[in-house]
Amino acid sequence: MVCNYRMCMSIAYWKGKHLSEEHKINIGISGNGKKHNFTIESKQKLIDSKLKENNPMWKGDKVCYGSLHDWIRWYKPKPKKCECCGREVRLDCANISGEYRRDVNDYEWLCRKCHMKKDGRLNAFVNNAKSLEFRKKLSDERKGKKMWENKKHPWIGKHHSEESKRKNSKSHLGKKLWIKRPNPMLGKHHSKETKLKMSESRKNKNKKDNLK
Repeated sequence: MVCNYRMCMSIAYWKGKHLSEEHKINIGISGNGKKHNFTIESKQKLIDSKLKENNPMWKGDKVCYGSLHDWIRWYKPKPKKCECCGREVRLDCANISGEYRRDVNDYEWLCRKCHMKKDGRLNAFVNNAKSLEFRKKLSDERKGKKMWENKKHPWIGKHHSEESKRKNSKSHLGKKLWIKRPNPMLGKHHSKETKLKMSESRKNKNKKDNLK
């Protein structure tokens, strides 16, 4: 590493020294109200001077998947609605040709459903979910496994203090927590047929538990 003589000398000079309070105030007053008022043209020139080939980090077409999508997001702002169905939902930056070129016109903003439809993933997922082989495979993979073994809940064996209980109680006072998430069965009733099915399934479950 090459040593800068002037920088080393300045560091050596200030080592163990401190500015006086008066000196600090004077520095603050001298810099107060000073701003670098760049014009719009000068700002644009600064931006353009570091774009594409002028930027030392520019990789051209050898860019990775994530960086390419970041570039598209910068030059193709996300709209409020899906460009296919027009719904106001969360949108994905989807490639049209499947070649992942650095071309803004080769991308579109789609909702997750439209994105999966165009990629063909939705049909594949539905077909797999319906097939007996897929269900059997999932069943075999989960046999004898406890899904919670490696995912211990951080609050197991712990309790809230009386103070935190009071704070929680105060924060929920006057709030109706069910307004945003209404119960889908509110005001509805099960038919006799579904009640019988539910009863039979519970009986079968209890029998299996007793056999174990």
